[in-house]
Amino acid sequence: MKPVLVVVLVVFSAPFLVAPASSGAPVRSSGCTETPFSAGFDAEVRSRWPNGRISAAVYDSRTGCQYRYRSDLRITTASVLKIEIMAAVLLRAQRAGRPLTERERALVGPMIRTSDDPSANALWSSVGGVAGMGALDRELGLDETRQTSPWGLTSTSAADRNELLRQLVLGQWGPFNASTRATARSFLLDVTPSQRWGITAGVPSTWRVPLKNGFFPASCCGWRVNTSGVVERPNGGAYVATVLSDGWPTRAAGIEAVEFVARVIASWNLVDVGPHRSPARFARQALRDVLGTNASFAEEQASAWRVGADAPRAGAELARLLGDPSVDSTSGQVLRLYLGVLRRLPEASTWSGRVAQLRDRSRSPVQIADSIAWSSELAGGAPLMTAAFVDRAYQRVYGRDPSAADRAWWTSRLDGGRPRGELLLGLIGSSTYRWSTWQQVKIANAHLTLLRRTPTTNESARWEPRLWSGEPLSALASELFSSPGYRARFR
Repeated sequence: MKPVLVVVLVVFSAPFLVAPASSGAPVRSSGCTETPFSAGFDAEVRSRWPNGRISAAVYDSRTGCQYRYRSDLRITTASVLKIEIMAAVLLRAQRAGRPLTERERALVGPMIRTSDDPSANALWSSVGGVAGMGALDRELGLDETRQTSPWGLTSTSAADRNELLRQLVLGQWGPFNASTRATARSFLLDVTPSQRWGITAGVPSTWRVPLKNGFFPASCCGWRVNTSGVVERPNGGAYVATVLSDGWPTRAAGIEAVEFVARVIASWNLVDVGPHRSPARFARQALRDVLGTNASFAEEQASAWRVGADAPRAGAELARLLGDPSVDSTSGQVLRLYLGVLRRLPEASTWSGRVAQLRDRSRSPVQIADSIAWSSELAGGAPLMTAAFVDRAYQRVYGRDPSAADRAWWTSRLDGGRPRGELLLGLIGSSTYRWSTWQQVKIANAHLTLLRRTPTTNESARWEPRLWSGEPLSALASELFSSPGYRARFR
């Protein structure tokens, strides 16, 4: 009988205190707050699959944090239980001080590799059936699992499946010695390619992923589709994920849903992206920094997958965001006003305040420009008469006086009641001025956005010719993103 596939994800973002094996499971410390299973994630899952039941759990060995999605659900295991059947057989051999017998190995191999049910039936009976497996549940602390016959209808939680793998593969605690764990891992790595779906979704094909899936229809709950395993990072550490689900009209429908959840889990756990623990965390921070918005679930995932497991892509993603039209109409507008009219960059606090006002529409561009137009810094002392103001604005922005016609037109317009800020916006918005200052604006915006400070004179002098010569903005974004100054923001 093929096991039902249930998707379970458990993610821990705070340190997990791992106790010695003799003291039982580790106790999670505080601080695991930012979860992949956000309200946006939940809304997306329920919208896509209103009739499917999905539960998930993910645990990250780097942080010791675990997160659960719909932890109240108990879903029948289908073939995912075969990991635990194997664990029972391996633990019996370990306690007898022997390797697996030829018969045991001949049964465990196909049970895991091709999900062979007759092999699983024989091994399940040999370890004591419901009673024997129930005793193992109690020893391993799998309190949310209820064994039954046939074994594929055993109900469980995603978190319990992860607890098993943390003991059997990671060896964080529990009764399994190193040799037993290595044997279990080798079997789970040998699953036939056609059954290596599920938690491998979104994971680079070269990574090692010990896993076991389950899939089987039942009269009670449609197709059950489950996946459980360990994603091993090439540079160390791993995350454990389980997704359990049922209620599907077809196996393919269940796999699609399970892999959607697995991809979200991967986006939150694959690799560090700079000082951020995952592509998804990077995406959330990048959208806050550059666009000043909290990412929607769709935005988070789209941005995270443009980076994926390739952290160097972060520079290109930041450059893409920095090129968003909303950045030019807010931050770019402020920077051009200060560079053109006051011939300097704003202080970081002034910049952030002005940009925030434009984003939340508490002030318009004309109002901000008007405050600069009436500033003593521009006037240089006593308030300027209208014609003198027009001359001063042209001299500051273009380095010349206006033509007689331009002076007369603007003087008449401003004396007629139009705000002086309109003139400043018109001057700094011209194609001529924008072209002459675009590299200064991009350099300043990147530094203020990512480092929360203006560029130094040397930094501007180094990057202006590089941008003029055609070097992409992503090169600048990558340099700033990998700098000590950027990392210092998140210590």
